[in-house]
Amino acid sequence: MAAGGTMTDAGDGFDIRIERLVAGGEGLGFHESRAVFVPLAAPGDLVRVRPNPGAKRGASFIKAELVELLEPGPGRTAPACPLFGTCGGCDLMHLSREAELEAKRGILAESFARIGKLAPPEVEVFYGQALGYRNRMRLRRSADGRAALTRRRGNEAVPLETCPVASPELRAWIEERARHRDMRADREFGSDESGGAPETVLVAIPGAGRGRGRAGAAASAASMGTTVFGAEGRTWVGGVDAEAEASVAGKTFRFDPAGFFQSNLELFSLLAPLATGALADAVPARGRAVELYGGVGVFGAFLADSFDSVVSVEGDPRAAPFASSKLGPRGVACRASAEDWVRGAEARESVDAILVDPPRSGLSPAVRAWLAASTARALSYVSCDPATLARDSGELSRAGWRLARLALFDFYPGTRHLESWALLVRS
Repeated sequence: MAAGGTMTDAGDGFDIRIERLVAGGEGLGFHESRAVFVPLAAPGDLVRVRPNPGAKRGASFIKAELVELLEPGPGRTAPACPLFGTCGGCDLMHLSREAELEAKRGILAESFARIGKLAPPEVEVFYGQALGYRNRMRLRRSADGRAALTRRRGNEAVPLETCPVASPELRAWIEERARHRDMRADREFGSDESGGAPETVLVAIPGAGRGRGRAGAAASAASMGTTVFGAEGRTWVGGVDAEAEASVAGKTFRFDPAGFFQSNLELFSLLAPLATGALADAVPARGRAVELYGGVGVFGAFLADSFDSVVSVEGDPRAAPFASSKLGPRGVACRASAEDWVRGAEARESVDAILVDPPRSGLSPAVRAWLAASTARALSYVSCDPATLARDSGELSRAGWRLARLALFDFYPGTRHLESWALLVRS
């Protein structure tokens, strides 16, 4: 018996006990002292697995597929969707709510210890409903006109009759297309080029649409998909509707549905006032605040309630025009990338507080250098990747910042994705 559980060789397969989930949502076990990563596994499971094709016996770790569940772990439950395991949209729906939150909390804390080299404060956990929460999805079209997601392995469409994680508005939109299947929605699929949530996006198939006229172009567009947003009794489709509207903690925001907007309004309505309110509380003199990667100005609008002046910086041409209308007389929207802005003259002016909400890649070296040298007393960091949040927090801590608070926001129940938030203050 090697570390991590019972292991019995069975041809090219073997049995292991899953110890915990790791970043990416895979279960971690051990075989002959080598780490084994298994999707769709749960902590405590005893599973029979088979290494993925091409796995090298001498490799330091093994990627494997679950072949048989021999003994379920205490946190395993029946998935709420019959397509679980086939559809690529959800990969943690087999966990109880408690087990999922504990796994994600552990992933966030472990990222700070391993990557950031920091001992984080106790992780605060914020969560909402596990089903019917998702206001924004990137969908493709199946051959018979239904809305579809992409198979967990491969590029094949998985047609949807419904979707239990979709908001009531999105679910009704999906179900209507399942009932009719008359291809009438051709214009609604593939009509935008937005970068939807990664678990629902299919990249264009190389060569699709080339040399095959309108039919080929339509097939290529359908494979790319489109973004649909649903809230407050209606839906908006990227590339069809010019503007969508959503309410966040009592404030109404307009945005291009083909652009980015958070997918869980319930949790966003908790995060926005917390991330901005904690920043205001940490700064005695509420003078000038700067928001980088500002999007349509959601956080900036809340900052304007507390600070004398706010600069919201955003480079996306689909988002930046919407920000200025929400900042009020105290705010200024600047259309520029964060990297360009921190190199400019305005960035050299005194600033009291900073809020950042970067993409998965986290803060660029230029932005981290500016933060290290800034006069700000507090930094509110909203993140969609715990690894880059941990990396950036570790580097900033070595430049004089101190990690004061750390929170998990479970924006995407049933999936491996998590949002997190950190408050850093000057030591």
